[in-house]
Amino acid sequence: MAEHALVEWKPILGFASYHVSNQGEVMNIRTKRILKPGILPNGYFFVILRKEKRSYNHYVHRLVALAFLDNPEMKPCVDHISRLKSDNAVATVRWCTHSEKRNEQKKETEHDIVLHWRVLV
Repeated sequence: MAEHALVEWKPILGFASYHVSNQGEVMNIRTKRILKPGILPNGYFFVILRKEKRSYNHYVHRLVALAFLDNPEMKPCVDHISRLKSDNAVATVRWCTHSEKRNEQKKETEHDIVLHWRVLV
């Protein structure tokens, strides 16, 4: 989380007991506790939200985008601009299409291959 950044909280649509911050944290507003996110094998952070005795898994970066970013073009994906899946602050995520996300991932993979090749040579 960025130092000295003003933290803003917004409710999570459909989950009255939870709020998400612009810094990528999720809080249970009834207990005032910040949820500790899990990390999936693909590197994305997720939280488990409970409602009516059921549990629901949600990507943290998607909760941040839904709460803080307008999506006038109705793009379906959320992308990490910084490429760091651990950084879920609103300033580091954006709405994108599937093809935009694939293109960014392809650029990242090509960059990693070039760096790896340079190390080996």
